[in-house]
Amino acid sequence: MTYFPASLFMETERWQKRPPTGTEVAKTFGRYFDATIYVGELARLSGRSSTAIDWHLRQESVVPATVLAAALLFRRSSPVQGAA
Repeated sequence: MTYFPASLFMETERWQKRPPTGTEVAKTFGRYFDATIYVGELARLSGRSSTAIDWHLRQESVVPATVLAAALLFRRSSPVQGAA
């Protein structure tokens, strides 16, 4: 089981009230995981391609609902190895 720091939950909890931009998601997850881990998992959980997720995470606009849902699910899940 992967350990997810409490600070990750605290940083992402506000996303349920104010959706983040792509760069906010990338910056937050980037503090805890290698990009190959979270981009792949967000792609898997959202049903989008890794290329599409990577593009969304480079934008200053709010992420689509499917990407936000995947991000919130990802931060609650524990199948990923290699957390920082």
